[in-house]
Amino acid sequence: MIPLSVVGSSRPSAECPVGIGCKARRERLPLGPFGRSAGVRKLEGAPALLRALRDGRVAAAVRGTLPAAAFLSALAGAPGAKGLQRAVLLEPKRGRGVLLGPVGISEGRGARAREAFAKAACGLLRDRGLLTEAPLVAVLSVGRSEDAGRGPHIARSLAESARVVRGLQACGLDAFAAGVQIEDVLADCDVVVMPDGAAGNLAFRTLHLVGGMRSFGAPVLGLPFDVVDTSRSRSSYADPLRLAAFLAASRSAP
Repeated sequence: MIPLSVVGSSRPSAECPVGIGCKARRERLPLGPFGRSAGVRKLEGAPALLRALRDGRVAAAVRGTLPAAAFLSALAGAPGAKGLQRAVLLEPKRGRGVLLGPVGISEGRGARAREAFAKAACGLLRDRGLLTEAPLVAVLSVGRSEDAGRGPHIARSLAESARVVRGLQACGLDAFAAGVQIEDVLADCDVVVMPDGAAGNLAFRTLHLVGGMRSFGAPVLGLPFDVVDTSRSRSSYADPLRLAAFLAASRSAP
């Protein structure tokens, strides 16, 4: 279980500031209760945001309104970056979270990438003290197990997910194949591995932007520092700032 109370109560502070990207310094960002906080630093452009992280002027970062392609390209070129994928932290049940992903449209292509995503997501939860027990991982496909005969793409998806599950189990993780039934696993698992990043992106948009499920943003996995990706369609950056503040504080905790 991922308890969200510690994330929801986190706040950027002057001692542990969070940077947020913007296209121009004069741009108004919907920061919610952190609009006047000394712990939030607006930074114009991805290079400035990365420099602030590298120099230690901010402890974590939120993408804010920066264009996704340029932002991710800058992150991919940062020292120590490897195999970047994003996992959105959702609240399907009050007070309880799930990491769902990958959520980037070009991410999670193939069994190896999806297995790496699940391992990194579980590692993040463990390293930051966000688990009350061993993580439970659900691996989704584009059909149920009995649907393999309904089309070659469904059979391929089921076979790939089975390989992902075997790989995760071989590493000691509690993982299982969940077919297409996201509704059965979203509220009870710690990590949900989508069939690919495009499916993850659609699921996030449906659950959060259409359905109103609370989202704290998407930690970028594969970085030596803490960055939370966000949708520019959201009405407030308060929750991603809370998540970034929590990640920064938990990284520096003894």
